[in-house]
Amino acid sequence: MEETNILEFIGFEQQNTLISIANLKSELGFLIELDGIYQEVKNSFDPNIDNIVHFMTGVMFLKTRNELYIGMSQLLRSHLSKAFLSLRIAIDSAFNAYYFTENPEHTKDFTEENSPLQKKIFWRIKDHVSKNPKKFPLAKNLVKIHDFASNFAAHSSIQSMVYKYQHIINEEQKKEEVKLNFFDGLDVPDFLSYYFKLLKGYFMIFQLFYNCFYKKELRIENPYRDRRIATFETKLNSKMRQYPLRKEK
Repeated sequence: MEETNILEFIGFEQQNTLISIANLKSELGFLIELDGIYQEVKNSFDPNIDNIVHFMTGVMFLKTRNELYIGMSQLLRSHLSKAFLSLRIAIDSAFNAYYFTENPEHTKDFTEENSPLQKKIFWRIKDHVSKNPKKFPLAKNLVKIHDFASNFAAHSSIQSMVYKYQHIINEEQKKEEVKLNFFDGLDVPDFLSYYFKLLKGYFMIFQLFYNCFYKKELRIENPYRDRRIATFETKLNSKMRQYPLRKEK
């Protein structure tokens, strides 16, 4: 692909989105179902200013849902590192909410720029959670996904460039050329692998909110919703086995 200006780049983004949707076919239903699961409990996380823990947890949940939309849209546009950046942000939001439920007395510190907890905890929330596994047992697997996402999103790592890189050898002209494309060149199996990897990450984030806050804090029981979530998890895990990442095969 030869990009010549910003408008052509934007056009290619729209084209990539249409191609990605076509490649997903029936698998697009998993994204729609996960969105529906988020939507179904969204109003229960309505930020209530009268309770600071509920308020901040609600804000973190809405932030997570925003990143779900942004991250999956970036994947459809063939921006893999940007997709995982959104997942990383969403996990950080979930860890903050988890911290609020376990340490309600510190919740206001999150909004106070000069609080010593900003640099000590909130700027490094993933490290704090991972170093205190007994206090945050439900975060263990999300820590692993956070690390995976960071390899794509946090730095100019080889993972963030590998699908953009092109090494072209022109034997006739005895010339070599290196290109770094704007978009990630994923074949369909790899695209599906990352699609389900991202969905799994966002689903696990949802489970953290659902179990720690929705059921524990709000004490809401909904057997129908529990069955819907369990069914989705079973189907999602099956798809992840069907489309494992290459290095996990």
